[in-house]
Amino acid sequence: MRFIFIDLLWEGIYFFIWWYTKGVLRLVYHLKHHTDSLVRSLNLKIVAKYLFVPMYGLTDIWSRVISFVLRLVWLIGAIIITIIYLCFGLIALSVWVSVPVVVGYNIIYQWLALYHS
Repeated sequence: MRFIFIDLLWEGIYFFIWWYTKGVLRLVYHLKHHTDSLVRSLNLKIVAKYLFVPMYGLTDIWSRVISFVLRLVWLIGAIIITIIYLCFGLIALSVWVSVPVVVGYNIIYQWLALYHS
């Protein structure tokens, strides 16, 4: 019985150690990986590289203006989408970090309210 209690106590402590070390690192890794994947799928680097190059090799002034405006709108939209995605990722990271603290606080609060009323 003593070993079961010690094992359960260790698992409870190890959960918090894992949550704030490996769990956070795994979440950050996935956030970085998915953000890189989003940037690749939106072709941000390619669009930025060819921002001033006219489309279809047309070199008159209107082709250059239309190409620039189209790529600029695409680039701004893609950057906004990436920023929104990063904001949601940072919100998920902050929720990940705060959930055990909030749950632990509520458990202690309810336990104290139960036995001190």
